[in-house]
Amino acid sequence: MSQSHNRRLIIVILGALSTISPFAIDKLRLMPILRNYGIVLWEPQFLTYALAGAFALSGLLVYVASSPIVFMEVFHVSARQFGGIFDSYTLMPVALALAATTWTSLIILLAGRRHIPRLRYVEETDSNLLPP
Repeated sequence: MSQSHNRRLIIVILGALSTISPFAIDKLRLMPILRNYGIVLWEPQFLTYALAGAFALSGLLVYVASSPIVFMEVFHVSARQFGGIFDSYTLMPVALALAATTWTSLIILLAGRRHIPRLRYVEETDSNLLPP
């Protein structure tokens, strides 16, 4: 880098540091962060969605890890044939998931349903986020 680039970088860093409020720096303490993670982790709704997502992803990971062994050693397909099989079996669920998401959004829109249930988030004004 040239000297002019270095000067500009120093000016930008010093300018950014001067705009950070002391309250924002206080929020980066470890204990409030861990406390908020604990609150989220013990939320039943979060646990339900997290475990469902983990279970769904585990099936995909098992398929990705074991499919070369099954197709190439058990069914004796070549690497080129396996590439075609893997692509077709991998792209199909992705396309179906995108279609399902689109149809669900369209049905919600046509039904006039404005409120979609979501996870309850910890509010920023909660007492555990404020500095002591």
